[in-house]
Amino acid sequence: MISHRGRYWNFDNLRIVPRLVQRPSPPRWTTVVSTASAAKSAVRCSKICTAFESVARISEIFDVYRIAADRRGMPCKPEQLVIRRNVSIARSVE
Repeated sequence: MISHRGRYWNFDNLRIVPRLVQRPSPPRWTTVVSTASAAKSAVRCSKICTAFESVARISEIFDVYRIAADRRGMPCKPEQLVIRRNVSIARSVE
């Protein structure tokens, strides 16, 4: 929001971006690669997605997210945590 006082125009707290039409707003998603970004996403009520990490590392990231969500009083459901993976399917190894 911006405010302006000038010779011809005065305005206070003018919103320069439109408001969302959908209520409640669409879910927010954040791609995370660290426990710090996972915790920050939980505080912001954003769902998270991570990829290309070991199972142990992903488990650590998701645990930190769950703890931060719990501290905020936000329920953490399975549909809030997503893992992206590449899967290749071939007829043979050759």
